[in-house]
Amino acid sequence: MRRILRQIGCFELLGKANLFLFFGSAATTALLEAKAEDIREKLGANFAQKVIELQQICWWLVPLLLLLAGISEGIRRWIGRPLQWKSIQATLDAIDKHLFKDYLDSTSHYHRVTLFRRDRFHPCIRLWPFYFRFAWPWSGWMLPVARSSHTYQQMLSIFMAPDDPSKAEGVAGKTWAYRSRIDIVDLPDIASSFSEVDQQVYECNTFFPLDRYLRKNLRARSFYGLPVCVDNEPWGAIVIDSSLPSLTKKRIQDVINLHLPILDQLLKGF
Repeated sequence: MRRILRQIGCFELLGKANLFLFFGSAATTALLEAKAEDIREKLGANFAQKVIELQQICWWLVPLLLLLAGISEGIRRWIGRPLQWKSIQATLDAIDKHLFKDYLDSTSHYHRVTLFRRDRFHPCIRLWPFYFRFAWPWSGWMLPVARSSHTYQQMLSIFMAPDDPSKAEGVAGKTWAYRSRIDIVDLPDIASSFSEVDQQVYECNTFFPLDRYLRKNLRARSFYGLPVCVDNEPWGAIVIDSSLPSLTKKRIQDVINLHLPILDQLLKGF
């Protein structure tokens, strides 16, 4: 949703709306001090009558304008500055290119770097037979912020992420719950056919129903999750997934350690 709002220029539009609302509230407040007699003498009786009518509704109009301005500014902050988003996207793309520089071709979409933010509340209720339990809006969720490249940008999953590791979903949720790096390798190849045993192995190791991956056309055979902190406080996680059976851990650590300080600065106040 935020990506769509950014693309249609809502951040800039809301900024102009804020200026209009604050100017309107200031002008309306100034009219409260205006005297009808003075306005009648200078601008005429008709204009003075309009001012009097406006003064009668100022007691609720000014607070309403200020409230709308506050809501508009809150939405702008939720959307995020376009430059900040572009910088985050560029950082993920750089991580992707450094990690998979040998696969910068038509198969590059099989290697992804996704940034997740952990939110305590999300307007979502789920009941998955795979888990035999509800997931309430206040359960804690890992929300996708951005993903490297432009492939599958609209196919980002939300994972439940309570502080209890046993109830966390997916690599992103487990990474948050354990606050540690997770390395998953040699998963069954689900690109073609797979057996029931392969399905059980895949679900057990990725902490998520296999049909959800298949629905999103994901065929990863290895995952690497690492927690992200901002100002030394837990913020979210980065999840790297690839169709390769395994990832070079040393290479990942070197690349991530190079870019994490940049993300730390970009994510402040995000």
